[in-house]
Amino acid sequence: MNKEQLRKQYKAVRRETAHKAQKSESICEKVKNLSVWRTASVVALYAPLPDEVDTVPLIRAALQAGKTVCLPKLSGKEMQFYQITPDCTYSAGAFGILEPCSDILIEKGCIDIMIVPLLAADDRLYRLGFGGGYYDRYLRDYTGFTVGICFSEQISPASLPHEAHDIPLKLLISEK
Repeated sequence: MNKEQLRKQYKAVRRETAHKAQKSESICEKVKNLSVWRTASVVALYAPLPDEVDTVPLIRAALQAGKTVCLPKLSGKEMQFYQITPDCTYSAGAFGILEPCSDILIEKGCIDIMIVPLLAADDRLYRLGFGGGYYDRYLRDYTGFTVGICFSEQISPASLPHEAHDIPLKLLISEK
């Protein structure tokens, strides 16, 4: 299957995944137990879409722990991360994804750990994204720690197709 066919397949898999709330809770607990998460000063997360792993508990936990938390904003073909606070407001950005109404840009080199969204991933830690290439472009020269989070149903039993510009994750976490 090509990437577009796989995207369609895994969007359906994610949509049909049962017990998303419980699985999200388990995934978030695993992330919070990572030593790289516990020692991180600056964490990059994403605002979840309805069928994605719910990252709101991670956002809250990071803010309560006094970490600098940032979320992405898209501008054209580029993505940048902006700091959020507990009272931050959001607006719908590209693709209907919530983006922070913040103008405090966090430089890439300051981000210790980045939680990366995905449609599917394989055992070689390659991810299948939505096809815009935003994370691949951003991660090209990112030197921090990348963690993909997904439901176990999103882990492909076969190797996913990838190209030279595709950046593998450092770690993949599901509820299992």
